[in-house]
Amino acid sequence: MNGAALVLSDGREVPITDRMVQRALETLLQSAEATLHRPRKSA
Repeated sequence: MNGAALVLSDGREVPITDRMVQRALETLLQSAEATLHRPRKSA
């Protein structure tokens, strides 16, 4: 990415990097996988 940033509600910009996005996506994937592999509760 070149020049990517998050804009906060007060107008400040927080730069983000490719690595930050990659780590966020990896965390999301791990969470989704954990949810899929969790045993179902019986009713």
